[in-house]
Amino acid sequence: MNPMLKKLFAAIVTFVFAVSAMAAGNVVLVDHAHMQLGDNATSKLSYSVSPSSEIVLDLGNYKFTLWPKSEPAPDSVSVVIADNQQYYLQLQPGKKKYSLSRSTLTPRAGSIPFSSFASGQQIMIAIGRLRIDHIKKEEAFRVHWLGLVDVK
Repeated sequence: MNPMLKKLFAAIVTFVFAVSAMAAGNVVLVDHAHMQLGDNATSKLSYSVSPSSEIVLDLGNYKFTLWPKSEPAPDSVSVVIADNQQYYLQLQPGKKKYSLSRSTLTPRAGSIPFSSFASGQQIMIAIGRLRIDHIKKEEAFRVHWLGLVDVK
């Protein structure tokens, strides 16, 4: 298949999945009320979604204020379901909505490939800065926002 057609097809599939996830109510809108970290944690609210192969993460107009303004902006999302189900996704400048799905989530070392969000799971979604030291084989993730998602 032509590389351009492949990209177009992938974009259409991603859009269709995003629309179906939004229709199912599987949208996590990043906000202050659901912040689970630091002095900014005003409550312990968690999001609730239906079992699905995708969650749409919507950054909306959220201002990341946990760290000083001199701290670079978040560049990635970490999704943790279990010890062997940890994933990340790179953020793109200016983009506000992201599909958290098999096609977008990269497994961390020791994790199995992502399959779906299943009933009964509690998921941790963290937004922050990921740094990988390939020489020391270490990862450092500085969290700017943290939320919990319960799958019904």
